[in-house]
Amino acid sequence: MTSTFAVHADRLDVVVAAEMAGLDRSTVLDTIERLDTAVAAIDGHGFTSTPFGPQAALAEAIGLDGAELWVKDETGNVTGSHKGRHLFGVALGLALTKTQPDRLAIASCGNAAFAASGVAAAVDKPLE
Repeated sequence: MTSTFAVHADRLDVVVAAEMAGLDRSTVLDTIERLDTAVAAIDGHGFTSTPFGPQAALAEAIGLDGAELWVKDETGNVTGSHKGRHLFGVALGLALTKTQPDRLAIASCGNAAFAASGVAAAVDKPLE
């Protein structure tokens, strides 16, 4: 399955910057797929589209009768939240610029830290 990062590569600043620096699109897409495959090996699946749509029953349950409430469900995402997407972007930026720090760090103890641990494991870097 193609990573959503590959599908939406044109919208990623890190991809635009890499291409402006001279990397060709096939190298960028290969890097995305390689990293996404590594994430899938850690988390059980890579990045895919997550459900987004109207939730009439939820709107009614919370007293929004007649309102159209839309919900984006990121719980099926890598590491269970949208945070993994952000941190994958960081890992992609490091890979595309050939910047390879010895370790990674994050100031969090919540979902961001959990997501960072998954991405760090996928790129084989210790996380502090």
